Amino acid sequence: MKRIYLDHAATSHPLPEGVKEAFCDAACLGNPGRSGHALSMKAANIVYETREKISGMFGVMPDKVIFTSGATAALNQAIFGCYNGGSVVMDIFAHNAVLRPLHALSQQTGAQIRCFSPVPNNPVETVKRFENCLDRNTRMAVVNGSSNICSAILPISLLGDICRRRGILLIVDGAQCAGKIPCNLEQDGVDIYCVPGHKGLQGVM
Repeated sequence: MKRIYLDHAATSHPLPEGVKEAFCDAACLGNPGRSGHALSMKAANIVYETREKISGMFGVMPDKVIFTSGATAALNQAIFGCYNGGSVVMDIFAHNAVLRPLHALSQQTGAQIRCFSPVPNNPVETVKRFENCLDRNTRMAVVNGSSNICSAILPISLLGDICRRRGILLIVDGAQCAGKIPCNLEQDGVDIYCVPGHKGLQGVM
C-alpha cells in the first residue's frame, strides 16, 4: 500500500537526503566555538554559514539569528525575556507554545492578556480587530503567522506597521510559515520571529 503523508504541519517527512547526510556528518564534528582544533573549527564554520543563509532567507543581519532547541523554547524566551510591563495582545489561533507562557506571565506578573479574532482571507477586518484590541498600555503583541488549525495567514506586514508606529514589540510564531511563505522581517516590522527547523525548513527535530 502506498503511504501518503499529510502531517507536514507537525513535522516534515520524509527528510531530503542532504539533511540525513548533514545529520550524520554532525555526529563526527566537535563542539562549535569551544576549541581551536580542526573538528571544532569545522563545526563553527558550519554554524556561521547556516546563520548567513538563514539571515538571507528572512531579511535580517546574521548577528540577529539565534539558535535555540526549537520554536517552543524560542517563544518562551522571547515572551518572558522581552516582557516589560503593560498589556499583551495575542490572537485566537495561538499555539500552546504561546498560550502557556502568556498564561504563566499573567499569573506571575499580573499582565493583562488581550485577545483578538483574525478573519481568514480578510486582512482589512483582521487589522481592524487587531487595532481595536490594543490599548494605551499595550507593549507586546504575539501573533501566529499562519494557523496550524485552519491555515489562516495573518497580514504580518500590516500588523508590523501598526506595532512600529505605536512602539509595540511584535513577536511572530512562524512555525507554519518558515520555508513556505516568503518574508522580510525588517521590512515587515517583525521584532522577533520564532521558527522550528523541522517543518517547512525540512531539518531535523
